[in-house]
Amino acid sequence: MRPPNLCSSLVVSNEPGYYEEEDFGIRIENLLLVVEKVRMGEFAGRKFLGFEKLTHIPLQHKLINFDLMTPSEIKWLDTYHRAVREQTGRYIKSDRAKRWLETATQSVKDYLDSTSRK
Repeated sequence: MRPPNLCSSLVVSNEPGYYEEEDFGIRIENLLLVVEKVRMGEFAGRKFLGFEKLTHIPLQHKLINFDLMTPSEIKWLDTYHRAVREQTGRYIKSDRAKRWLETATQSVKDYLDSTSRK
């Protein structure tokens, strides 16, 4: 049997992007830890693997066109931002930084509500 390309404890980067040749590019880069998914059992003598996010950085609302997103994508973004807030918030000491984190990780609905009042 050939050894797996991915193994537990390996750190990989996930770099989805879009590029216009000779014009611009957009890329979101996150680091992921490869972990064994114990509850999933095994297949062909190998344990299932999955990922845990290591990078917890908000995605900037003002750069997102929400009209292009499906409800499930918006739900994913809200869930991601909630996880960012929970994972990083406990390390933040200053009130100013806490306020920034709350704003940067607010739900899409709250963001859209706040921008429509301006």
